[in-house]
Amino acid sequence: MRKNRIALLLGIILMLSLVLTGCRSAGKTVQPSYEGESFTENFNTPKPTPTPTPEGGAAEKLSTQDALKQKKNMQFVRADAKTDIMGDNEVRNILLIGQDRRKDDKKQMRADCMMVFSINTATNQVSLISLMRDLYVPFSNGKEGLLNTTYMDGGIDLLSGTIEKDFGIHIDHYLELDFWRFMDLFKLLGNVGIDLNYVEANYLNGDGQKLREAFSGTGDGLKTWSLKDGWNELDYEQLLCYCRTREIGNGDWERTARQRKVIKTMYQKLMGYTNSRVIRLTQEAHKYFTTDLTESQMLGYLYVLRNRGITQVNEYRLPVDGSYTQEVKENGEEKLDVLVPHLDTNRSTAQKFINGTQ
Repeated sequence: MRKNRIALLLGIILMLSLVLTGCRSAGKTVQPSYEGESFTENFNTPKPTPTPTPEGGAAEKLSTQDALKQKKNMQFVRADAKTDIMGDNEVRNILLIGQDRRKDDKKQMRADCMMVFSINTATNQVSLISLMRDLYVPFSNGKEGLLNTTYMDGGIDLLSGTIEKDFGIHIDHYLELDFWRFMDLFKLLGNVGIDLNYVEANYLNGDGQKLREAFSGTGDGLKTWSLKDGWNELDYEQLLCYCRTREIGNGDWERTARQRKVIKTMYQKLMGYTNSRVIRLTQEAHKYFTTDLTESQMLGYLYVLRNRGITQVNEYRLPVDGSYTQEVKENGEEKLDVLVPHLDTNRSTAQKFINGTQ
């Protein structure tokens, strides 16, 4: 009888031990494993914030994908990015300006490259819209003339005001580079892979060297280029000459297409970098721009773009085909070949570009 009682007591103890062990195992916290992007560069890896417990229910398990996304976002928070940069706006337009300032120029010069980088979070897309330098338009100050002269004569206020008046595009921010800062920027960012046609490669290897000498200021003795028809990794000097020339092809029409190609390719390259690398490059690149954006705001826009996974860039140009006339205008003793746009058509088309309905 005594042996039976001892056996029963041992059985009860064993059952309780198994139950308690099972409870501890069921309640064990399992940390999500992160796959894909490495975040060891420059920043410590933050722990993901636990998912809040829904009212009246159990805590939802944080999926591996959500945990990785949360971890990636924290990189920008730790870098003091203005992550609420869009506010209540679905669209933000950033004007990109390439200033035609040479080595000996002391004053502000023409904006020979003008592109609107438009972010639309409603459609989850980016639009890149070139404005032709030879557009002859009414200015926001009541005068008229070539669009590219507004930056030289009245700065960013006159240029952005004229774009809004004529094309209905509100400019929220701007980024401007001249030749020298363009080269400094791409020394930092690295080479860009561009598919050249035979005419482009042949020109850059030959007559394009004259552009290079003007930009570099070193004259003769520069190492010749051996660019080829097809894929090339262009360095900072080659990129500048590629973007600047309008001596080949269809003049400024093809030049604006080349400029969009460089911006689009570089943007997609940046979207493939780790967050920590993008943050570091942005912090170093900010000093090269003339801009109204703070470093924190630039990081904020990159946060929005990367958080939403926007990698595709839609390319456009103003004026659109069939929406302008070619005329000759007198400017003192000088005669100018200009493009006079049909403003109503181009204004409505620009809105379709930005809103993703074109």
